[in-house]
Amino acid sequence: MTGRTVLTGPLRDLLAEYDGIAQTALGQPAATDMDFAALDPLLHHQLDTPGPDAPQTASVARLARHVLSVVAGVMRAPMHGWAGAVHGGPLAATVDMLAQVRARHPDLVVYLTRTGHGHVRQAVTTLGLPVQIVRHSTSGAMNLLHLTATLRRNARTTAPAMIVASVGTPATEAVDDVVEVRAATATHPAAVHVHADAPLAGWHRGLLDAEAATRARFDLIDGADSVVLAGQFLGTPRPSAILLHRAQLTFTNETHSDRRARGVDAAPSRLGTSVGTDGAAAVVQLWHAINVIGVDGHASRARRARALARYTLRRLQETKWSAWAHPDAVTVLLQPPSAALRQRWSMPVDDGWARIVCMPGRTEAHIDQFLAELARDQPPQQRATAPPGSSVDPGRPADARRAR
Repeated sequence: MTGRTVLTGPLRDLLAEYDGIAQTALGQPAATDMDFAALDPLLHHQLDTPGPDAPQTASVARLARHVLSVVAGVMRAPMHGWAGAVHGGPLAATVDMLAQVRARHPDLVVYLTRTGHGHVRQAVTTLGLPVQIVRHSTSGAMNLLHLTATLRRNARTTAPAMIVASVGTPATEAVDDVVEVRAATATHPAAVHVHADAPLAGWHRGLLDAEAATRARFDLIDGADSVVLAGQFLGTPRPSAILLHRAQLTFTNETHSDRRARGVDAAPSRLGTSVGTDGAAAVVQLWHAINVIGVDGHASRARRARALARYTLRRLQETKWSAWAHPDAVTVLLQPPSAALRQRWSMPVDDGWARIVCMPGRTEAHIDQFLAELARDQPPQQRATAPPGSSVDPGRPADARRAR
């Protein structure tokens, strides 16, 4: 191509619609502050089509090793004790992980909650794995007592178990404590694999909380066997995801057809890294996002996102609008506004609570504009003036603090 094609007609109108939504999608977990325009000439190519021996494939693999090494540091992976892959989305990454564990444990049973991300349930369905549903608290976290009881009921089958710990549920950003999850499985007579599903919250918690005394415990040092992060926090325009896991899950006798079956095209390198069959474009975007501003730059983005969440919660409280948030979360739960306002601001509702996700790229000006429209849309006498829950976080469920 010699020049940039100008969109016309319905495609131009569609672009305008997407541009408009990007400014008001407060309820959607997508960062808007990263610029990927420089990648347009590269992403014009079919990056996933070269064969395994093509020079482009080797170049993409080198980029992937760098991406995975950086993320392994953020996730506190043990030196020389991890492996990983880059995929074109969290579904593909989760299928890869489940397939690897099932290859070792054909009788694997997956334990998860209904409050977790949909890509986990979809991955389990894709592979046809048996599932045990674990109850959850009103704040969205896994009920560990019910997990222990469910494992005890199934102990006679001696089936290996994968426990999916959610690190930031989509509706409330609740975090399942991996240390406590691991403790709850201590008496299970068969193998246990603890998987941390951390597509969004894993980023800001990993970047900011490594030394915090009250940090959420979810990474490989804490006892997770694997973790999946998505590219939402980095703002990648195409789906992307990173899978990290303990090195012993890498199969030295795995054939190329075995790898293709679980969605991985390249053999693990000497560092235990690979690229999914749909992961080349994801590698390019993730490498660009990480290297443009570095880890410190992304930590600053995470810090600003958390500050905006605190600002949002405080402003809602000042208006006497029922709202709450988990500690250090970027998701703020609030009493649902009118349907028209929820549609304008792309604000979903789950279990009676709407949500604002304070992603990088959102500003106090966005929140102020929403609150001004909320004030005009909802007369003061219809607002919740005595929300239930704690006085610190009005409206927060009583078990929210216990469920961290």
